[in-house]
Amino acid sequence: MRINILLEHLRRPLWDKLIHYSNKEEPWCTNRDFNVITSIEENLGGLPYNMNKSFDFLTMIETCGLIDIGYSGQHFTWCNQRAKEARVWKRIDRAMVNDKWLELMPQTTINHLPSVGSDHTPLLMELTAKEEQHIKYFKFLHCWTDSDSFLKAVEECWNREVHDNPMWRLHQKMKRLTTTLSAWSKKEFGDIFSAVKNFEEQANRTKLHYVNAKYINYLKWESSILKQKTQLQWFKEGGANSKYFYAIIRGRRRRFFIHKICDDSGLWVQGHKEIEKNHFMIPTNTPMEIIDMVKDITGFYQKASPISYLGCPLYIGGQRIIYYSDLVAKVVKRISGWQTRILCLGGRITLIKHVIQSIPIHTMASISPPKTTLNYIKRVTADFFWGWDKEKKKYHWASWETLSFPYEERGIGVRKLEDTCKTLQIKQWWNFRTKNSLWS
Repeated sequence: MRINILLEHLRRPLWDKLIHYSNKEEPWCTNRDFNVITSIEENLGGLPYNMNKSFDFLTMIETCGLIDIGYSGQHFTWCNQRAKEARVWKRIDRAMVNDKWLELMPQTTINHLPSVGSDHTPLLMELTAKEEQHIKYFKFLHCWTDSDSFLKAVEECWNREVHDNPMWRLHQKMKRLTTTLSAWSKKEFGDIFSAVKNFEEQANRTKLHYVNAKYINYLKWESSILKQKTQLQWFKEGGANSKYFYAIIRGRRRRFFIHKICDDSGLWVQGHKEIEKNHFMIPTNTPMEIIDMVKDITGFYQKASPISYLGCPLYIGGQRIIYYSDLVAKVVKRISGWQTRILCLGGRITLIKHVIQSIPIHTMASISPPKTTLNYIKRVTADFFWGWDKEKKKYHWASWETLSFPYEERGIGVRKLEDTCKTLQIKQWWNFRTKNSLWS
């Protein structure tokens, strides 16, 4: 316990330095051994890991707006090199970048090299200044339907004759329509993103009313396109925030970026490979021949208690807070994936209501997490709502219990997790009483 407290004390100055450096509006990255993990999956062997040790680190990542750029190669970057029973593997070395870095060098990659003569795996960072040119496929934009000339352009194109069988005619008309709409969009709208910048420069010149009206139209079209690209259909509250949408797009492209791929000859060329293993849990006094038989029949791997099934912890014995560390980590990692600094207050409220508070619902519908776990989730959610002021958390002007009241009672209408948990318990009790099923 004393060693853990000392390690936390030694790490905190590093977190403070990174938070201080993140206030600079410039691209930057950090690549090193942080001696801490961000999820349960980054630890193998040893005692069950308590995610409480990682909360300060995850909070720092969220505050700095950093993004883990992933890796190719082996999963773990450190091993204690002990005997088989006491061996522990962890991923404690990583590279993280801010959004400005991704904007300039979106194809930055990390490769985990073989470890020779060290307990750590070397990390090789490769930089690409500009993204490679890709084939641009046709994409229908919702904002086109707002134009008065849209239906006329579609009708004129579709009514032009094509001769052959019905399926061929449909194929040719659809193909011709995509070309027609692309050309029509360039003529009708032009480059919307460049137009927005041009109108911003003209806003203080002549014909202010005309320029302002056109500027508002282009802003609406830009917002529509960005929402369509980010697929944030639920994003309704709060103001238009193009910077946030751009950040989401870059983050999504980063997740879809292929790090390595294996060709037909067995060579790794580019892409990221993840292997998911299925596990089974069995009492410790089970004979070895039965364990081997289960492995042979199912192809699963044996794992000590607890294991996760459909997102819920399964364990032998009493309930422990550590079993729910993964649930809290999911909330923290989801928050750290958002660009908190460029989100307005309405955007944060929307994310809390529709995303954060929905994460533990599945678990709470099956089992009741400890109060400590719910308090951790409540704490990180409140920190996300109030935000940060440079290097420290902003003052919480109201308790989370007060914010849980409806709008009419001076709250923001968020749910209390304790109330949700109790409601789901009552529902589960009612299903057991009224339904003749083991799966109630």
